[in-house]
Amino acid sequence: MSDAVVAREAGVCRQAVYRFRVSRGIGRPPFRPRHPSRLVRWHEVLGTVTDADLARRLGMSANAVGKYRRRHGIPRFGAVPPPVAVPPVEAAAPIPVPPAPAPVVEEPPPPVASAPMFAWRVRLHADGGPLARVVLAATLDEALAKGRAAGEVVAVERLDEVLPG
Repeated sequence: MSDAVVAREAGVCRQAVYRFRVSRGIGRPPFRPRHPSRLVRWHEVLGTVTDADLARRLGMSANAVGKYRRRHGIPRFGAVPPPVAVPPVEAAAPIPVPPAPAPVVEEPPPPVASAPMFAWRVRLHADGGPLARVVLAATLDEALAKGRAAGEVVAVERLDEVLPG
């Protein structure tokens, strides 16, 4: 319960509640937004485009998009994960390993007719340099699978919903 609510119910000012709470070592209550963020619908796109690009599309500030992304532990677009230190291993006699079975490639299920289709920009790393293609898919996973069929995927960006028909 916020200091303002406690103050209203106790008939005192907010500062009095704040001073009392701090003097007793009581921490601040967790922040609970009054309404869900507009970014909830765009959660899967965060980190695949810059904060500024997404903010421009949604009519919000890049700072608001960045705060939401960091609060949910999503790395920024283009961020390189820190290297993992691997301790050296002493050489051992090689162990024969049987060949692995061929991977089973499953086709993604066809999209449901009622599910909206989206246009996705898939950025690839190709032999000739960076390459971008647009694919139609209902979900990020489906767009990623289509992109991986064309090469090494660097980024996926949802562009917009495709009109039916």
